[in-house]
Amino acid sequence: MAYFPFFVEIKNRNCLIVGGGIVAARKAETLLNFGCNITVVSPNFCEEIKQLDNINLIKRDLKFSDLESSFFVIAATNNTGVNSEIGAFCRRKNILVNVVDVKDECSFIFPSIYKNGDIVAGVTTSGKSPQIASIVRKTISENVPEYYGDIVERLGAIRASIKHTISTQEERKNILSLVLKEMLLTENKISDDELEKIIRG
Repeated sequence: MAYFPFFVEIKNRNCLIVGGGIVAARKAETLLNFGCNITVVSPNFCEEIKQLDNINLIKRDLKFSDLESSFFVIAATNNTGVNSEIGAFCRRKNILVNVVDVKDECSFIFPSIYKNGDIVAGVTTSGKSPQIASIVRKTISENVPEYYGDIVERLGAIRASIKHTISTQEERKNILSLVLKEMLLTENKISDDELEKIIRG
């Protein structure tokens, strides 16, 4: 059965990564883009983790009490037994947990992620083929223009603004469609003044 793609706000939420290797480093690097509070616990850390900013490194073995204040946990040690214990503990405590490479012990899957501003796509094969997930993510990245992320920012601001000036939802929808059309035609090079003219009609 395929996994359902919930999108969850993790900004300022506590994430604990157990393990200090390259897999843990990659997870931490991805999560930094989403504003969560990342703590990594391990007796040793690879250079990739040491080079990351804005994460808290605790150089020691895990204490299970470390897990209890976490919104979600990633078990990424090189010891499958320890990873399984972490997974079991978190599931008992209703803490979201990802046990690296052991789908049956996870309560969430860590997808292959495409991010462009507020455009986010998470691709998963339900743990069956990470390679295919990576290929699909790369295909998305190669085919979605970089300026789409900026378009989303501009549209978001316009959408918020016209809520106060245009009363009907249908009219707002039509205006946003016209604005988006011009943004796409100009590859987002249309000026704010020109957009204002479209909005005013």
